[in-house]
Amino acid sequence: ASAAERAVRAALRFRATLQVANADDYDGPRRCFVLPSALANRLGVGEGGLVEVLTGRATPVRGWVRLADSASDAVTVGPDSLRLIGATVGEAVEIRAVRSQPPV
Repeated sequence: ASAAERAVRAALRFRATLQVANADDYDGPRRCFVLPSALANRLGVGEGGLVEVLTGRATPVRGWVRLADSASDAVTVGPDSLRLIGATVGEAVEIRAVRSQPPV
């Protein structure tokens, strides 16, 4: 990738603190993550948007957004997602919007 493409990709990535729910949240077959509205706005996603959470050590995990009114920058995932990501509660993880087309 060119330097310009890398810069665009980096701008679409944000760090968030990881929280875990008691159970994984699914909407039918879709895994869901809870994001504060402010974080979702910075990512450019809304309710039902697709995001990816990753640590760089294990499998990135995708989930659909459920918005929460919260002042924190924490993303909430379920215990299965936590294991797949290879992270611990309270860890800073990378979160990015997943788009089928590049932003215009």
